Amino acid sequence: DREGQLLPLGCPIDALGSAGVAGVLFFRTSWTLIWMFLLAFIASIPALAENWRSQPGKSIAMRLALGTYAQQTERNMLHYHAEPSLCIALLFIVYLWYIARIERTTAIQVDRNYITPADFAVEVRDIPRHLTTTAELQKYFGKYGALAYVELALRSSKILLEREQWEKLNLNRLEQKARLETTERGRATFDLGGAHKALEAQMGKKLKATEAQMLAIEDKVRKMQEEGLEPTGFAYVVYEREVGRRTCLDAHKRTPLRWLLSFCSIGCCGKRPMFLGQYALKVQPAPEPNDVYWKNLHYSKKIVRSLALRTLGAAFVVIILASVILANLDNYVSSQAEANEESFGLKEGSMEENPTGGISIVLSWLKGFLLKPVSGALAWTVVRLTRAEHRYTRTDYEQSLLFKVALIIVLNEALSSLFTGGAISGWFDENKGGVMTSMLSLIMLGIIQEAMKILQPGMFISRYIYSRTANTQAKMDKIWEPEEAGLGDYYAGLTTTTALGLIFGPPMPIVYLIT
Repeated sequence: DREGQLLPLGCPIDALGSAGVAGVLFFRTSWTLIWMFLLAFIASIPALAENWRSQPGKSIAMRLALGTYAQQTERNMLHYHAEPSLCIALLFIVYLWYIARIERTTAIQVDRNYITPADFAVEVRDIPRHLTTTAELQKYFGKYGALAYVELALRSSKILLEREQWEKLNLNRLEQKARLETTERGRATFDLGGAHKALEAQMGKKLKATEAQMLAIEDKVRKMQEEGLEPTGFAYVVYEREVGRRTCLDAHKRTPLRWLLSFCSIGCCGKRPMFLGQYALKVQPAPEPNDVYWKNLHYSKKIVRSLALRTLGAAFVVIILASVILANLDNYVSSQAEANEESFGLKEGSMEENPTGGISIVLSWLKGFLLKPVSGALAWTVVRLTRAEHRYTRTDYEQSLLFKVALIIVLNEALSSLFTGGAISGWFDENKGGVMTSMLSLIMLGIIQEAMKILQPGMFISRYIYSRTANTQAKMDKIWEPEEAGLGDYYAGLTTTTALGLIFGPPMPIVYLIT
């Protein structure tokens, strides 16, 4: 806790806020997943009972766990397998909305236990763009309490992009300079010939070119600053005491009741305060300064919403295309299985072994392997398009990313497979494979993918192999810098792997143990 005392194992989850928001969020997410699994298990009890009844000649493990091999009627498959899977899929979509909601509420609740800059600040929007100084804002907001300072946000996205480019060039410059100095020392010690001198001259030219690019960026940034930055219509107002912040928020709070009473002009419920006598400002609690993407302040919420719709639209187009490919692959698998049966003279419904049935099973496994790259491409697309939505805060970005990535991948891997998998009677077949065979391979691939996040082979190669090429401490520090942990991306991976277990648990209960 905050006093440095060990917390008991039975402490409330909110007490873990001393370790940060991520700790509280992790345990709340785990708690909700426990309840999701409990509900899913209750939904799968009829399927377990039906599996046990319909397979009297099988082993105990198969009768309990491998529902895909049950010899059942299509009606039973619908009631005991398909319908529970669909209900759990819909329940999972509700769960995604809930987990995105608790991500924000958890941050707010943890923040209430600690004193932070946001406890004294409000954010102000819809400021007239012609206003370039804070004098009028200080006068207006000063009547609600003593001010610590007022910061008028300017459009600095271009300067920030130039600075990022300058830092990359500076890292390259340090590497080139260190390499050149090493070469010069070698020439001074040993006579390495004319080829070595030519290489040294070439390295010197690259260094000068890099320095020239850096100087050009510095001149460009200097001109931007001299010309003045464009106002964003946003300001950060900080009061000396919390009472000033509460008074300001209360004065600008708009509710339906206050809107009705505003026609009567009764006290604080009267007409809305107007800045400079004509501008209605939007005032709301400010987020933490380190949570704000300052370069995105000039984007309106309307633009952000339109870009979010673009992200979802692009993802759904990819899902539709993938579904068409899957449907064609299913048709090919079915035709291949029928051709195998005809070539060996097997009758429909015969219990004889199909000598070439393994081909259909392999194709069913291949379908699962094909779905995972499509999901990877979808996640890659959604992550980059979400970054381009210009979200105002990191919390908002992580919320949006979690919901969209998890929803899109579940739709692609689970629901699209079910709806393009043909008739329900074709889901389970010992000789032909089917939807469940594809899903089992997909779930196994998902487990491997999650394991790679723990092992992190890329980081191992970068730190212990690629780092040997570094010539400066700055480059070495950059290589050893830990990767940014995106909560939205991590929780999306967790929830999608869990979703496949929950959705396909009723027809194939063994995936509960896998996921």
